[in-house]
Amino acid sequence: MKRLRLAALLGFGTVGQWLAQVLQAQHAWVQQEYGLFVTIISVATAHHGLIYRGDGLDIPTLLDLVATRQPLTAHPKVTHWTNVLEGLQVTGGDVLAEATGPGYFLVGKSPGRDVENRATAPTKG
Repeated sequence: MKRLRLAALLGFGTVGQWLAQVLQAQHAWVQQEYGLFVTIISVATAHHGLIYRGDGLDIPTLLDLVATRQPLTAHPKVTHWTNVLEGLQVTGGDVLAEATGPGYFLVGKSPGRDVENRATAPTKG
């Protein structure tokens, strides 16, 4: 069984929450069909920064926090960064899933875009 650590779910609005719910609901099917064990290890939002838990975040807890309008930082046993990009650089993972709205790109605040730009920038030398 291959472990796939979802490095960050950027954005936890309608689309981000839907993705988390689908990953939870289809967990057994993904394991059986693809041999993957998917874990969300961090979630980032413009309002809460980035939360990280190396052994995985509890999806029902995340959804409950949002439903009750509590900060994601209230999730037990997480490390928190107010600067999303700094958190992404430290935590690692296998996949980055961006679920931020198009307006986020327009104001130049997309951490996913920042990571992509840094990863594909030409090196000096």
